[in-house]
Amino acid sequence: MRRISRVRSLVLVAMALMLVLPWAAGASSVEVSVVDVTEPTGSVTLSPGSSASITITMKVTGKQDGTATFKVYRDWTLSGGTFTGSNPQTFTVEPRAAQDDPDVFETDGTITVASDQAAGTFVLTVGVFDITNSNQTGAKLSAGTSGSYRVIVEAPPPPADSEPPEITCPGDIVAEATGPEGAVVTFDVTATDNVEVASLVVDPPSGSTFPLGTTTVTATATDTSGNSASCEFTVTVEDTTPPEITCPGDITVYATGASQAVVTFEASAYDLVSGDVPVVFSHASGSSFPVGATKVTATATDEAGNSSSCTFTVTVLYNWSGFFQPVDNLPVWNRVKAGSAVPVKFRLGGDQGLNVFAAGYPGSGAIPCGTATVLDDVEQTVTAGQSSLTYDPIADQYVYVWKTDKAWAGTCRQLVVKLADGTVHVANFTFTK
Repeated sequence: MRRISRVRSLVLVAMALMLVLPWAAGASSVEVSVVDVTEPTGSVTLSPGSSASITITMKVTGKQDGTATFKVYRDWTLSGGTFTGSNPQTFTVEPRAAQDDPDVFETDGTITVASDQAAGTFVLTVGVFDITNSNQTGAKLSAGTSGSYRVIVEAPPPPADSEPPEITCPGDIVAEATGPEGAVVTFDVTATDNVEVASLVVDPPSGSTFPLGTTTVTATATDTSGNSASCEFTVTVEDTTPPEITCPGDITVYATGASQAVVTFEASAYDLVSGDVPVVFSHASGSSFPVGATKVTATATDEAGNSSSCTFTVTVLYNWSGFFQPVDNLPVWNRVKAGSAVPVKFRLGGDQGLNVFAAGYPGSGAIPCGTATVLDDVEQTVTAGQSSLTYDPIADQYVYVWKTDKAWAGTCRQLVVKLADGTVHVANFTFTK
C-alpha cells in the first residue's frame, strides 16, 4: 500500500471513500469513495489466455470521525463472460476533516482472460467492499461509485499450420518411344491440404518429352504456411517396336548360264527411333541363284535390338522354248517304231550344263491311245544303246536321245521331261511294230 497524502484533523471528521475511473463523477463530502483506474486508460485488448497489468487508484474525500478500512480486489479473471476478483488488499483510512485534501490510495493488479473465453467486449466493474468503521457514531466511511474498465477479447489466432499437404504421385510409368527424342508422357499429380495448397511443382512436368531411358520425376506441393511434401516416380521410355520392313515381290528370272542367274533386289526398313535401318539378306542381292525357287529372308534390326523380317522368293527358270523336230508338241501325237532311239531336242536359253533334269527324269508312262487323232511320224531316229543327253553349242540345243522299248509296240506313252527348275514338259507318242 502506498499512501500518497494524508491530512489529519484533531476534530471528528466524516470521511468518504470514492473509487474513481476516468469517467467517474466526483465524491460527496461525507460518504463517497472513488476508485480511479488510471493505467491503462479506458480499455485493453487481450487474447484468450493472456493478461495485462492494471493500476487501481482510490481517492477518499470528506469527513471521517474514526478509523476505517476497506478492501479491493487487485486481480481479476474473465471466464465465460464473467469477471471474478481475487487477491484482495485492505486499506486503512485515518480520521479526517471534510476540508482535508483527498487521501489517494494506489495498488497494482492484473486482468487475466481465460484461454477458452470467447471474443467480445466485456466491462469490468471495480468497487470496494468490507468497509469497517471504528466509530459507532459520527461520520463514517461508505462506498461510493465503482470504476468501469472495458476488456476487449480478440478472436484467438488460428492454430499454426504445421501439417504438410498430402501429395499423390502415380506409379512408375513405362512408355513406348515414338521418335528419336523419346516420347511425350502425360500423368496426374494431385495435392490437398488442410488449409490451402499454394503451389504444386512437378519436374519434369506432365506433357514433357521424356528421352529414352529412365527419368525420375519429382513433385513438390507447398501450402500457404510454407509446409511442403514431395513424392517421386520414374518414367521409363523404351523402344520395343521393331522396324517396318518392306520386301520386294517374288522375283522370276531366266537362267543365263550354268543353271543359274544373277539377281538383284532391294528392301527398305524404317524405325520410329533409329530412322532408316539397314537390311540384311539371307542371300545377297547381286549373287547367283540356282534354277528353281529360293526363299530369301530380309532382316532389319534397330539400335535397340528390335528386329523384323520379311521374305520373298527368287525363282530361276530355264527359258524353255518347246520341243524341236523331229518331235512335235501337243496336241500332235508322235508316231514312231517301238525300239527306236528318238532325238528329243529343246532349248533352255543357253548352255545350262548337263544337270538340267530333275532327279528320275526324263521318264515315260503308258496312256490311252483313244485320243490320238492328230498324228505325225517321227522322221528322224538315231542309233543308240541307251538314253543320253548332250548339248550342241552351235545350234544352242539340248539333245536327249530317248531309247524306246520294242515291247511298247501297239501302245501309247507320254514322255515326261521335268527340269531342274521344277517345270514339266510332255510329248505324246504312239508306237508301231
